[in-house]
Amino acid sequence: MNDFEYKELLLKQANNSQIPGINTYLRYLYKKIEDSFIGERILEIGAGAGLSRHFMNKKNCVLTDFLPWDNAKIHGSIDAQYLPFSDDYFDSAFALDSIHHISNPILAVAELCRVVRPGGRIIIIEPYVSYLSFFIYKFFHNEKTTWNYKIPDNCEHISSTASDGEQSTLQSLLSNQNLIFYLESRFKKQITFKRSFFSPVSFFATGGLTSPLPTPRIVIKFFIRLEVLIPRRVLKLIAARQMLLIEVG
Repeated sequence: MNDFEYKELLLKQANNSQIPGINTYLRYLYKKIEDSFIGERILEIGAGAGLSRHFMNKKNCVLTDFLPWDNAKIHGSIDAQYLPFSDDYFDSAFALDSIHHISNPILAVAELCRVVRPGGRIIIIEPYVSYLSFFIYKFFHNEKTTWNYKIPDNCEHISSTASDGEQSTLQSLLSNQNLIFYLESRFKKQITFKRSFFSPVSFFATGGLTSPLPTPRIVIKFFIRLEVLIPRRVLKLIAARQMLLIEVG
């Protein structure tokens, strides 16, 4: 899929976000992100067609995306690996389903750590390949899903086109024991990772943004409330989504 086709897909997904089931899930997801923010100056990378504008209350969030956009509210042609912002400029930053589309995700995480001030936060939400979700991602999702995936040293795991991605990218990053040391030594900041797992059922019950199912709002809400009761040790085995909260000290 070339970049033009991918933009068309993102616009289609933006329209699909108003379908009741997926709309309910997205409101839950963006609230989860927004509740984790510190401060008022917020950055988003990989904003796509700008879905966050419709689901978040933050009015001064800077939306950036790799693709060029005519929308004045989205700063297009911004490479997350080389952000055009000064050090410590933002209070918080977030990336929703974008890290696994970036050619060198380590550079992107490092850039987020650079532009977020000490005391700030970075929220990264990505697919989580668990024992349960692997089979669904593998056979029903258009992106690559590899069990126990390892990012090559040259990071040639993702094509130059924005649409390509490997679902297990964040898990591979977090398995690298040198990642925190690299970030701390590069920016002289204390970096703390807090990881959580969620959505073993509710996410898949929506059908996703590309091919949403006509699942009623009440069903999605029921699944979300039920999933909150599941112990973390169980979620780690069956969840479909993960959130990495990075505290920048």
